[in-house]
Amino acid sequence: LTDLLPVGMSLAASETNWEVVSGQTVRLKVPIAGPIAPGATASVDLSVKIAADFKGESMANVAQIFSAKDKDGNPAPKDKDSTPGNGFDKGEDDDDDETIFFTPCPIPPTPTCLDVAANICPEQCVNLMDFVESRIRTVGGKFEWHTSSLPSASTLIADSKACRSGSYYLFEKAACGEYSNAAILKVTIKPCDVPKADLSLVKTVNNKTPEKGNNVTYSITVSNAGPATATNVEVTDRLPAGLEFVSSTNMTLTAGTLTGKATSIAKDASVTFSYVAKVIGESGSIKNFAEVSKSDQPDPNSTPGNGNGTVRENDEDDETITIKVLCPVPPTPTCGGPETVTCPPNGCVNVLSFIKSVIRTPGGTFEIHTTSDPTAPG
Repeated sequence: LTDLLPVGMSLAASETNWEVVSGQTVRLKVPIAGPIAPGATASVDLSVKIAADFKGESMANVAQIFSAKDKDGNPAPKDKDSTPGNGFDKGEDDDDDETIFFTPCPIPPTPTCLDVAANICPEQCVNLMDFVESRIRTVGGKFEWHTSSLPSASTLIADSKACRSGSYYLFEKAACGEYSNAAILKVTIKPCDVPKADLSLVKTVNNKTPEKGNNVTYSITVSNAGPATATNVEVTDRLPAGLEFVSSTNMTLTAGTLTGKATSIAKDASVTFSYVAKVIGESGSIKNFAEVSKSDQPDPNSTPGNGNGTVRENDEDDETITIKVLCPVPPTPTCGGPETVTCPPNGCVNVLSFIKSVIRTPGGTFEIHTTSDPTAPG
């Protein structure tokens, strides 16, 4: 058997007994097992899918016997009034069609809404659904807001939230996909005096002159001078070369940057973030910069996240440590040891004249003491 599927119809994904042979023509993979006795019938099913964008009212589907064989596998005797496989449009009794009809998709009536809308401060957006006046008038339909009068060529406002001034278009969309004509709502978004939160940041370290291998603790305190509560505040600190992260209770390290977050900081309150780092540099100074990187509220005198490593605003701060280099213990000097000398006229000798070694540390000096403890008095 072969079947000519009309345009807009295709094999269903679940159909495994038929296959496409060319264009819209499909064929039964396994022929109907015979024999079919005189007067007997045999039937097979064909599952198809109708395209979602099909706009017609009906579809005609034609099937035909493509070939027939006898019990020995040879071509069956000639049919007296039809020829298998000679086409779908011969009007013979070995082909037949079936027409299916579709209920037309109704075009929904035009919805109604208010003509104008505006936000009410402190809100800086409006919910467009609050301005709809009509109700859904098609079974399974729904309202959609778009940015132009052509719903198929404009942006769907999925959350029905408008935060910019302009015209917004309301459609009713039927369950079958048809759109109504549009109702127009003109929205004006007025600027609001957004409450500000004045954040400042101070960074400190518990040891400004550590030695290599020492752990140091950095503290970052963020204070809010108000007037509004600051929410979703974020602090970042990029760990510089010469330091190795050890631990923190309220900051996380990602790709060399430490991040601390505070859900809210009330007016006149503060939050402190801290972390421990190990000094791995050999010598020199290490500057460490931190800043407020995010906040929901605007700051009257600084901009979160605009730091460049140099303190320019009060939501930034840095701290510098200088690695202390340990003083080397000089090697033991050598001298002539106990000597018997002839007392000069003044009764003294220059003991430095008995030293045999040289200074072996840069900038070092020799000192003569009366005991083996150079720090003891005398």
